[in-house]
Amino acid sequence: MSLPLKIIAACAGSVGILFFGAIMTLASQQWLLVNVETHGPDAVNLHIPVPMGLIYPSLHFIPEDAREIEIPDDVELNREALQQMVQVLRDCPDGDFVRVSTRTENVRIAKSGGDLLVCVQTEEENVDIRVPLAFFDEVLQSIDGNKIHTAEMASAFSTVRHSRFLSVRSPDADVTIWSW
Repeated sequence: MSLPLKIIAACAGSVGILFFGAIMTLASQQWLLVNVETHGPDAVNLHIPVPMGLIYPSLHFIPEDAREIEIPDDVELNREALQQMVQVLRDCPDGDFVRVSTRTENVRIAKSGGDLLVCVQTEEENVDIRVPLAFFDEVLQSIDGNKIHTAEMASAFSTVRHSRFLSVRSPDADVTIWSW
């Protein structure tokens, strides 16, 4: 093999290895998949894959005044009590905690596996939320006195894996957020 062919083969091999590495990196990281479908004559379907690897670095660009959420003075937030509550939820068996049914609405709060479920159905809307209890552990770590640190709170999404996190069905639009 001539020297120019060897150089071309080495460059092609290097590009192939870099491309394969980039594909494997993207495939192995966590993604939030946001799907928004509006209804009506001007319907729009948005499918937005968001790699979590891009979210964390971008949190450094949050404006200074949005990096913390101030908890009102009249709200007493006891992180230790909330951590104990999450542990009690983790230890209790699966099943319904609250179920309210009326002629026009159904509300269900339950535990299934390691997830807390909140399901609300009305005549016009359906809301299903599935949150891993580990998510609450992470969110509670973001609390500092009467402030919640938004960047630390965003890192809690790393606990939501391979599941539908949020689903909202309404007459105007359907929104689904998956974690993959």
